[in-house]
Formats: sequence, C-alpha cells, structure tokens
Amino acid sequence: MLAAFSILMLQKQSTAQATLISSNTYLNSGFVLPGSNRPILFDHNENEGLWTTNGTTATRITTAVTHPDSTGAAFFNNRMYFTGSDASGDAELWVTDGTAAGTKRVVNINPNGPSVPDDYFVFNNTLYFTANDGKNGRELWKSNGADGNATLVANINSGSASSLDRDESFFQNGNNVYFSAISGKDTSLYKLDLSGTPTLVKTIHGDISLSFLDCANLGSKTVFTVRTKATILDPVGTSQLWITDGTAGGTIMLKDFGFASAGMYPQLTLYKNVLFFTGFQMIDIDKFEYEIELWTTDGTPGNTKLFKNLDPDGPSSPSLLSGAVINGKLYFGAHTVAKGNELWVTDGTFNGTTLFKDINTKADDDGNTGDANPYFLVNMGAYTNQLTSTGASASFNFQQAITPFKGKWYFIADDGEHGQELWSTDGTPGGTQMVTDLNKVENEDGDGTEDGLPTSNMAYYTTNGIYFVGNNGASGEEPFVTDGTANGTKLVANINTNPGEGSNPEYMFVFNNQIYLNANNVTPDGPSDDNPNLYKINQTVVLPANLLSFNVALRDGSVAVNWATANEVNTKNFVVERSTDGVHFSALGTVAAAGNSNTARQYQFTDASALQAGASTLYYRLRIVDNDSKYSYTAILPVQLQGGMFRITLSPNPVHNQLTVAFSTGNAKAATLRVTDANGKVIYQQQFQINGVASMQQYINVSKYAAGSYFVQLITDKDTKTAQFIKQ
Repeated sequence: MLAAFSILMLQKQSTAQATLISSNTYLNSGFVLPGSNRPILFDHNENEGLWTTNGTTATRITTAVTHPDSTGAAFFNNRMYFTGSDASGDAELWVTDGTAAGTKRVVNINPNGPSVPDDYFVFNNTLYFTANDGKNGRELWKSNGADGNATLVANINSGSASSLDRDESFFQNGNNVYFSAISGKDTSLYKLDLSGTPTLVKTIHGDISLSFLDCANLGSKTVFTVRTKATILDPVGTSQLWITDGTAGGTIMLKDFGFASAGMYPQLTLYKNVLFFTGFQMIDIDKFEYEIELWTTDGTPGNTKLFKNLDPDGPSSPSLLSGAVINGKLYFGAHTVAKGNELWVTDGTFNGTTLFKDINTKADDDGNTGDANPYFLVNMGAYTNQLTSTGASASFNFQQAITPFKGKWYFIADDGEHGQELWSTDGTPGGTQMVTDLNKVENEDGDGTEDGLPTSNMAYYTTNGIYFVGNNGASGEEPFVTDGTANGTKLVANINTNPGEGSNPEYMFVFNNQIYLNANNVTPDGPSDDNPNLYKINQTVVLPANLLSFNVALRDGSVAVNWATANEVNTKNFVVERSTDGVHFSALGTVAAAGNSNTARQYQFTDASALQAGASTLYYRLRIVDNDSKYSYTAILPVQLQGGMFRITLSPNPVHNQLTVAFSTGNAKAATLRVTDANGKVIYQQQFQINGVASMQQYINVSKYAAGSYFVQLITDKDTKTAQFIKQ
C-alpha cells in the first residue's frame, strides 16, 4: 500500500511539470521559424492544418489552406514555403510567416490541376523544388519567394514526361547540387551550380541514390551509390559506389560489390580524410553466405577496399551512422560471434581498430554473449537546426547531431542485466559507465531488469541537463532529464497517469526557453479521440549557442569558417581551433558572440595561414564559451588543401570588348576554360596543358556577346571554379 501511495504521489507531482497546450489536435511535429521566433505546428489528422502557439494555447493560423502530410516544406527568408491545398483541392506553392495575413499562395503553377510542389531545398539564395505544371511533367523549379514568382529551371525530359520523381534527393557539395534525373530511357547524374542551370554530368545505368544513407562528400568530390535492377541471374541486384567531381571524366565507378549486394547501405562516414563505410562481399553464392564489414575509400578505385574484417566468423555489420567522433577517434557499434554487438573504436589505422569495451558479457545457454547494441543519443536541437538550415537537401551530417554534455558523450546500451539504459563515456574504457538503472522492474525471464530507454530516442541537450524519453517501470515512457549522474536523473512529468502506460512523448522544439512535445494522455484502450496532445515542460531551459550551420571551405588560398546560430543565451565568444591530425587542436582566433539573442546570426572567420600549416588536410572546430567560462565543442570538420590553389579573376567586370581571365592552377595537369550564357549554353571553350605553370591568363573577345550575365568556368582534374561577369 505504501509503495502504491508513493507512486501515485510521484505521478501527481510530476504531472504538474507539464502544461497541456492543445488537446486532441494531433500536433505531432513543428519548428520555430528562424528569425521570427514563431512556432509553426502541423496537424496530422484529417484537417492537415497549420497551427501556432503563444505558449498558453494553440490556434489554427488559417483555415484557407491545408498542408498534406506527404509533402515537404523549406525555410527561406525567415518564412516557411510549403505545399498547400485550398478549398479547390489544388496543391500549389504557399508561404507563411506564422500569421493569417502572412499565409498565402505564392503562385499557381498548374492552372488545370495540382502541381504538388515537393523536394524543397535552398541553394545560392534561391528556393528550389520539384513540381508538375501539367505540360512538362515533374521537373525542377525555382522561386525567389516573391508573390507570383516561380520559374521552370529546365525541362530535362522533353515533352510531358517527368524527369524527376517525388521524394527526390538533392545533395550539395560546395557550389554544386547533385541529383538524378531521367531523360528518355536514360537515368543520369545532373548538377546544379551557381549559374542556376542544370547540366548533365554522366549517364549511369542503374538507380542513383543520393540520400544521406548512400552518399557523402569527400573534399570537393562526392561519393554516391548506384543500384542495378534485379535480373533472372541476380534476383536482388547489385550495389556500386561511384565518385564525381562534377565532370563526365571525373565521374567513375569505385567498386561494384557484385551479386545480391543491392541491399547494402554504406553509411558513408568521413573520418581522417577517407570515407569509412559498410561494404558487402559474397563468400559463397550457393549457400548465400556473405559478409558486411568495415571498408574505406580515398576516392580512387584501387583504394576502395576492405579496411578490416572485424569478425572472420560472420558479418560484423558496423553501425556507423549511430556512432560518434570522440577525442579524435571514431566510435561505432559492430557485431562479432564471440562478443555480440559491442562498442568499437578506430583511430584510422588497422591496428588502432579494436573492440573498445565489451559491455554485455552475459552468455546465453549456448555460450554466446549478448548484444549491447550501443546507440549514441542524438541531440534533437542540433538535428532540427540542420534540417531548417538545409531545407530538403540531403547533405545531412549525423555526427554534428551527436554532441558532448559536460565533457562526456551519452549513448544507450544493454549490459545484459539492466536492459537498455543510459550510458556515458569520456573516451576511455574506465570512463564508460552506466549512468543509472532507470527501470528496476524484473524482466519476464527473471534474469535482469526491463529497458529504461527505448532505442528510438532523440534528446534535447540543454545547459540544465539532457531531456530524453525514459521508463522507470511505473511511469511507462515519459519525459526524463539527467545531469549525467544517477541522482540527477529524474522523471520530469508523468503525463499519462495510467500506471505503466506512458505517454510516448516526442520532443519537437524549444520556444521561449521551454521544451514543447507531443504526448498521449490516454491508454491505448481508451476513447477513440486519443490523438497526441501538445504539451510544454514547465522548466526553464537554457540551450547552448544553437548552431543552425557550421561549415568550412577553401577559398582563394584561405579557409573560410562560417557558422550561424539560431539563438544564444549567455554566450561569450567562439574560439576557432585548427588541427593537422584531427586530434591535437590549437586556437586560431576568437570571435565575439551576441551574448543573448533570439534571432539568427551569421559569423565568419578566415584562416589566412591555412596553406602554410604544412598539411594536405586541416581539421576545424569551434569552442563555444559562455560568460561563466563553461564551454562546449562542435563537431570536427575537415578541409582538403591539395589542389586548393585554384583562383580565377575576371577583369574588367563589367566588360565591353575584351575580357581578361587570370587563373592560378595549383598542381593540376590540364584545364578547360568555358564560358556559358545565362541559359547554360556553351559559347566559348578552350583547353590548356598546364605543364607545371603556376598561373595563366587568357583573353576572350566578348564584343559580339549580347548584353547580360555570363559565367566563366575553370575545370581541372582537381577542382572546378565558377565566376560571373556582366557584358555591357
């Protein structure tokens, strides 16, 4: 009786820590608009409406438009552009600033039916998306966001046939965005550059995948996956890795993984100037025995190979996307017959790739040890900020969403006795420990306790603590918070007070220093109106300087370090740090922070001495320092310097008669100089043999060119540079 009374009192006290904002409206996703600090929420029941909240109630922004579940959206110029349907049912391009007056249709692309815009992304200060105007099929479109502005970028598949599918992936690498399109019967790789005109890179036979599971950048080049279709001889199909530098000649196959490999998802992960990935190898076709092991590529066919066979007795199936870079080393989960699925580490060398810690040492009746299944806890704040800054572009970096808290990294693991619980590591085996046994209820087998954390767990990292979804056995799955200690790991709110049922919360965003989430406060067998409700946690949280983006790029012999924050609280400065090995860092300079800000802010720093650092690859990170001297680090980003001395200068600009093109060539062997008009038509092209010449000049007679904008491209075996000039 006393135990039941204690649980009941705990539930009553904890429920007071969350406030119901909106009931039964199924507002189960949302964001805060960058720059305006106004929440936008999506109604996923039959109404499909757009909502907002002031922190007290939630209201529908307007009834004039709905947002279909299956369509996308993007943030552009501090507003959200989305696919909206009005009373007629036509799905067209709409925009909202979170108010009724600011929610309107931008343009009617298809006057005879729905154009259904989708696959939004922002590139070169322009909103791009796919749409079907009823005449040209589904193609690539663009808009500057103004009323009535939308333009067909290119009709790649001429006629009414579509060149693009919905849910198309667009993958950005610097000044190029790559995508797959169909022209006639051929599937080809295309690129969109700063000229705004798509160009054919290369026709490839197979399904080109540019999703973040299958694609990654390797310096100025991009590695992607191609899958061939099943045949009578191969009922599964094959997987191939390809690489592109944006030119036909520089787009080559790195590896064909052969028979029945089409189910391979490489999880390409950049670490120490190479891509680690999970590769497929058939061992015995007759028995259909195969291995999935740890491979690497440096972007050449000869060096796309097995890095290390972690388990000679079977597939180790490394989990790279759920890993983390800690103190310059890559940690990930992998399976062996002897040890089960445990935490591994690599320093980038064969001998330095070892089992880090055997967390689950408990053996079953057959003598096989259990699986720890380590899974690093994703920082929801970093995750959502990457989405809002890149739109629908697929160039997403999971490692940037796995961040430390108070000098430790947190993950979920099962030690065989306590179920799935919260663990932390400082990068040493001795410093890798379970934070607490949250759920002490005995499991059905009687050999341990139930899980305290579900695997699908995205958390919010704040300066107060990490908010996550947990289960203490009495509460069911509810919001919890931890400061990294057992005593500091607590139930925040028991929203569903039915014992053990849980509200299955999903964190969405932080608004006015409070976390908002959707949760269900009725039992699964309860009334039919059990749609998730909108809640806020009644605790003031302070987010670390919340990065919208962080990137580094080689520009004109220097490295440009750029970052943007969504908000800042008590932030003193940003220290830019550089390393030649990805482990040992030194400070380059300090940039003052805004201190306290609720609006998006842009920052930049130029490393003018990068080429004198004595390394072909440099590594950068930010140290974010608060006014109380606490600090945190961002993810580590590499930049390749080899071939990085390419520069192109145009003069005079604007030009009347003769254009002088001066360019430095680095260590390239050959170069092509090309001029295109605004429509992408090539009107001048000249090839050069460099032969060790460091810099060159070319004079182009443009006197007969029509007035307007033109683009000069310098294409080498190392890089491609683009510059614009105006003909008067």
